[in-house]
Amino acid sequence: MSKQKLAILILLTSVLLASPKQEFRGAWLASIYDYWPNSSLTATQQETRLDSIIDALHATGYNAIFFQVRPLADALYNSAYEPWAAALTGTEGTAPGWDPLAKAIDFAHENGMELHAWINPFRASWASSSHHSTHVLEENPEWELVL
Repeated sequence: MSKQKLAILILLTSVLLASPKQEFRGAWLASIYDYWPNSSLTATQQETRLDSIIDALHATGYNAIFFQVRPLADALYNSAYEPWAAALTGTEGTAPGWDPLAKAIDFAHENGMELHAWINPFRASWASSSHHSTHVLEENPEWELVL
């Protein structure tokens, strides 16, 4: 057998026998449409629901979560740039009394999972939304493009 064929055989064998340390099995956790969070729930109920969602994903075999932290140019964490999300309290800019991103990170890590923050850089509002004074569309209304 030539050296070239032997090298190809060794390469193919090593590729076939090598296995990844871990498969990446991620799920998107979107923070819109009142599935989670839901402003009709208390902060404790929202936190409990978030924990049970992450537990269910872990039990199903997921090892990563893509967590939507900016649904409508607002935030599910304390931000110097964006107001608190209305989805948390029903009122944009009102602090919910807890940090959903920090809790999601804690819950994911407790389950040995990765958590990746996901922002939506395009959607800034629903058509009927009113905004906190620090919302991007209040500060720069000319940026709004309604399709």
